[in-house]
Amino acid sequence: MREDLEQQEQLEAIKGFWKDNRRLILALLAAFLVSAAGAWGWKSWKSSQSAEAGLLYEALDQALSDQKIDAAEAAHKKLQEGFASTAYADLAALRLAKAQVAAGQLEKAQEVLQAVSGSADESLRWVARVRLAAVLIDLDRLDEALKAVSEQPPEAYAGLVDDRRGDVLVLMGRTEEARQAWTRAREALQKEEGARALTLLDRKLGALEALSAAKP
Repeated sequence: MREDLEQQEQLEAIKGFWKDNRRLILALLAAFLVSAAGAWGWKSWKSSQSAEAGLLYEALDQALSDQKIDAAEAAHKKLQEGFASTAYADLAALRLAKAQVAAGQLEKAQEVLQAVSGSADESLRWVARVRLAAVLIDLDRLDEALKAVSEQPPEAYAGLVDDRRGDVLVLMGRTEEARQAWTRAREALQKEEGARALTLLDRKLGALEALSAAKP
């Protein structure tokens, strides 16, 4: 009984850590997405899209700026119906899902991100999967969250995926696997990310160390 109680306390501590640091985690992911988008080169990106898709994206962007999620969802639906294979559609979906999460519409965000997780664009596909896992964590659907980041990503995304994988594993009580995932993430992100990402991972690893030290 004592062991079960201690495990529950540890789980609650990690859940509290996720809740307290969620904004920072998602801010780091957003920064990564901006960096990935820049790598495409806007000139090449714009030339491959239709004018109508661009207008729909602008409509969605304006609707979100005006905090009109219903209007943004309508623009997203038109993009999916007519331009599902374009980067405009996938970028719009990521923006919409972020707004839906902020509005507490987690089920809707999960559905939107699920679609983008199959994107033909590697950058958007992996960003969507990492964000999808975060939403599924909030929905307490941990098995699905782990599945979202279970595949081995390209090297450029390994750090982000391992970071989120560790979040899921620790909530599942698989602390040693979480430690391994976070350690890999730190090694990968150390090569290319800033101090904020490393600081957050250090805090996660430190929390695990503290929990391990508290065990009898």
